[in-house]
Amino acid sequence: MTKRQPIWETGKLTVHLVFELLAYTSELHRYNVSKLLEVFYCRELADRTKQNNKPDVIINYTNPGLCHSELARDGPLILHIVKFFLARTTEVGSRTLVNAVETGPESHGQYMSCSRVGM
Repeated sequence: MTKRQPIWETGKLTVHLVFELLAYTSELHRYNVSKLLEVFYCRELADRTKQNNKPDVIINYTNPGLCHSELARDGPLILHIVKFFLARTTEVGSRTLVNAVETGPESHGQYMSCSRVGM
């Protein structure tokens, strides 16, 4: 029996295929992969704006962190316990978003976490 080559090594991995594969994985895995896809998309978009010499467009992506909200109201008990001890208020989380908007050209194409570039 021959060993199969992973799909990502064949050059045939498409976004459509990624979403099909995600349909058969756990919710946590899908969440993590969706965040990774967001990073890839933002980096590509930032690179394309650099190539087209559009200096007045700054593209960065930010992580507001775990915040208290109603998004996970139906989540498991462990998530509520973790949020109780570790989550930021929605006000603090929103400050990271405002900071990302106010950050200058040095943040173009960069990931921002805790209101810092390149974390």
